[in-house]
Amino acid sequence: MTRTAAPRPTPAGWSVLAVSVLLFGGGWAAGHPEPAALGLTGLVLVGVALADASSAPRLTAERRLNPARVARGDPAGGVVGVTNEGRRPCRGLIVEDHCDGAAVSVRLPVLAPGATVTARYVLPTARRGRIPVGPLHLVRRDLFGLAHRTIPIGAAATLLVQPRVTRTQLPPSGREHHLEGPTSDTADTGTTTFHALRDYTQGDDLRRVHWRATARTGRLMVRQMADVSLPVTTLLLDCRAASYQGRSPDADFELAVDVAASLGSAAAVHNFPLRLRTGTGGAGLGGASGRGVDAAALLAFLTDVRLSDGSDAGAADPIGELRRESAQGVLALVTGHADPTAGRRLAAAARDYEHVVVVRVGARQGSADGPPTPTGATAKASDPASGAVRAAAFDAARGAAREPVRHITVETPADVAGIWRPPR
Repeated sequence: MTRTAAPRPTPAGWSVLAVSVLLFGGGWAAGHPEPAALGLTGLVLVGVALADASSAPRLTAERRLNPARVARGDPAGGVVGVTNEGRRPCRGLIVEDHCDGAAVSVRLPVLAPGATVTARYVLPTARRGRIPVGPLHLVRRDLFGLAHRTIPIGAAATLLVQPRVTRTQLPPSGREHHLEGPTSDTADTGTTTFHALRDYTQGDDLRRVHWRATARTGRLMVRQMADVSLPVTTLLLDCRAASYQGRSPDADFELAVDVAASLGSAAAVHNFPLRLRTGTGGAGLGGASGRGVDAAALLAFLTDVRLSDGSDAGAADPIGELRRESAQGVLALVTGHADPTAGRRLAAAARDYEHVVVVRVGARQGSADGPPTPTGATAKASDPASGAVRAAAFDAARGAAREPVRHITVETPADVAGIWRPPR
């Protein structure tokens, strides 16, 4: 047996009630029976509607999300099954759900005793995040639509809208890829060759501590090992609102998150070492040792990423995260067009990376940072039909990184597939 709220007039019912009161009161006071009789009829009609809506039907309902986890922009919906357990038919039922603050309503047909009806409705998935859905209600109206009664039939649920992942190639690396990847899901990416000594960071294996260097420097030092068979990808996602100042800042940031999810997934699905940093209080995935990151954990983390206006504690330029990381493999910065110096600062901070890429999302606002690109130096990195992704060799940064910094512009989700393709 479902618990129901008290019946209430609908907006039409309130209008009829107000007009009826005026007609009855004015006609009675003026001594005109016709308006008074008309007003009395309206009052009786509203009373009958409230009595009809007050009947408590015996209903059971079950709601599920199909699917409960979806990529941004993909279709998702709710499925509600309502069963009439009473002995009388139920009519005037409306399923009413709420998703992300918007009401979704579906009118049900007449339910015969013992019958079950299934209602399907579409849920909005344009916004990434954990979208609250519900609580679910049945709204029962009278035959004239003058009164309604709300029947709660389901608790709230959560629709998980994750970033959209576009399949792309693995990040380029000068190291040879092991054909079978890591030997286990928890394989340490530092078991082959000694690379350097560095300061201890939380989460490092204490077996890597170099006690002689620790005694000499007075700081806890660990051995940084390098596995030559596994390419390492360091991904910086710029979450500062100041970096996205185009015509559609929110849409540009959502595209930036999709780009980060696609690039990270290309490495995560093979369990290759991946480090993701956002510059918001040190939040990120992957330790300094460069362990593999699960693709599901990557998408779950990026689902909750939000723009920072700079007032958040610890919010900073993601390039500053590099000072706590060991330089190796591929470095990619995903940002907007509003920071014209990002490329130069990234190149200066990434002297030992094998490849450095700056991915700018949204429509191009002006010239790329750094010296003007000579005519003909811009090469497309996507399919010729797209024409939106452009990669330019930046000769001025040649001395700062092993290879020139590539500047890539991504204007649409379809352009993500060609990011790692070499310029032609």
